[in-house]
Amino acid sequence: MNFALYEKNFIAEAKQNGKSDEYINQCLVYAKKLDDQDLPVIYDVHHFGLLVGIDPSFILMISNKQNKFYRYFNIPKSNGKKRKIAEPLPVLKEIQYYILHNILYKKSCSIYTKAYKPGSTLKGNARFHRDQPVLVKLDIKDYFPSLHESRVYKFFNEYLGYNKAVSVVLTKLCTLKGGLPQGAPTSPYLSNLLTAD
Repeated sequence: MNFALYEKNFIAEAKQNGKSDEYINQCLVYAKKLDDQDLPVIYDVHHFGLLVGIDPSFILMISNKQNKFYRYFNIPKSNGKKRKIAEPLPVLKEIQYYILHNILYKKSCSIYTKAYKPGSTLKGNARFHRDQPVLVKLDIKDYFPSLHESRVYKFFNEYLGYNKAVSVVLTKLCTLKGGLPQGAPTSPYLSNLLTAD
């Protein structure tokens, strides 16, 4: 975005609505920090609703009652056991895709991360293991659910710089029962970002 134009328009509209210079300055400092990272500026849930095209009160309802916006089923694993899937219902999935494409994909994950990245393929990932004397294959038990919502909140708030209210809503939209849901489009790439160090 052209931040100079954004700043000019924001100041004009804020002054027209009787906002103080202190309020305007705080908003613009916040917006600049996000814009510098090529992230969407989100001031509150109402603003987020405008960006995604969904009524803010509905977004709040989803974020406060996440379990009602998933369908649950099992799929077989290669070892004969079953993997529990929590697939978001269409409206929540649409919001999660917005978060994935407009926020999460703006941040790079570790160069050592090969899965869940745009453009990555099994064949491309396998080349790193070709001609190696030992190959270890493992599946971390309950990996997505083990990534606690407190880490997701910290990512949105401390790492990206979203304010507390926005970070809480984004966290609730990306988590289920305290962790990342197996089946949400945001979970794979978010797991890469959370385990980068």
